[in-house]
Amino acid sequence: HLKELEITGTDENELMNDFRKQIANASPPEILKYAEQFIKDHPTSLISNYLVRKYFIVSAKPDYKKAGILLELMRKENPGNRDITRLSAQLKPLAKVTIGSQLPDFTAYDINGRLVSKSSLSAPVALINTWATWNYESQSFQRQLKDYVKRSKGRLKAISICVDPYKKTCRNFLKSDSLDTWPTICDEQMLESPLLKKLGLYTIPGNILLKNGKIIARDLKLADLQKRLEDL
Repeated sequence: HLKELEITGTDENELMNDFRKQIANASPPEILKYAEQFIKDHPTSLISNYLVRKYFIVSAKPDYKKAGILLELMRKENPGNRDITRLSAQLKPLAKVTIGSQLPDFTAYDINGRLVSKSSLSAPVALINTWATWNYESQSFQRQLKDYVKRSKGRLKAISICVDPYKKTCRNFLKSDSLDTWPTICDEQMLESPLLKKLGLYTIPGNILLKNGKIIARDLKLADLQKRLEDL
């Protein structure tokens, strides 16, 4: 049981053990409360960097305003900390692609040289997702997405963004599994891709789910994403 696993050896490990015990039987609202209090009590801890990202930035229900407040507190106690600076920079584009907002305009070319844009997602349900050939979980979902797109009969459109460093690797994988029936973008810039930054996608796998052009969810866990797609 990984939740019961204790790691010893440093003060940081002891702090993380204490936090994990605290949230072991807590409800989701309580976990957010405990995470916020931990960050306020330990603004210089590396664990705080992890918690603000996990619970307030990259989650199914992010709170970017709270994340900004906590990061500012951490920045004052950690001047020059690059990780905090990076997390703060990630918040800027996220404010434009939050749940309830319209997807921003964008253009890119897929691995076959075809132009892809926001209009490519004109459908009742649309999905943008990130994946990589070295990430098994995201590979598995690509295969499932093929079935969703086929069964939807045009009601679902998708754009996949591959973060591999080489288009050739991406293209070979898609062809081997016949997964090239919807646009896949691979600009070979990995997580530094300007498109990923514009859309606020920083995880593998990551996702943005749209209904009638409006963002209704983002960065869902794959089990939750599958359920939402089935329901839609």
